[in-house]
Amino acid sequence: MFDWIKNLSSSFLAGIRDRTTDPFTVAFVVSWALCNYRLLLVLWGDADTELKLGLIRQLYPWDWTTHLWAWFGPLIAAGFYVFAYPWIRLKVIMHAREKQVDLANTVKKIEKKSLLDEKDVSLMEKQHEK
Repeated sequence: MFDWIKNLSSSFLAGIRDRTTDPFTVAFVVSWALCNYRLLLVLWGDADTELKLGLIRQLYPWDWTTHLWAWFGPLIAAGFYVFAYPWIRLKVIMHAREKQVDLANTVKKIEKKSLLDEKDVSLMEKQHEK
């Protein structure tokens, strides 16, 4: 009996962990909280319940555009973060790496030009000895 409860609780916790560590879920929750921060401030405020409900009605009047934006804005932001951001980041990293290689090649060319040949070294040694 206790094993069954342990298995049920561990599978329940594993399911919650999988859902909360999913990048899209995390991005959606963060973007929803940023888009609806006023609602969170009202909910966690010290006002009584009736005042809170009145403030929520003022923040979110009952029209479809307000509710649509309250949910689809965070969905769009989460989609951008999960799908577009890695692609943009990859392009930036590739560009930076190309510039690093170009810089390293330029430094090698400059150092190669500034190396002294044997004649210059022998002249410098003679001047130093004098």
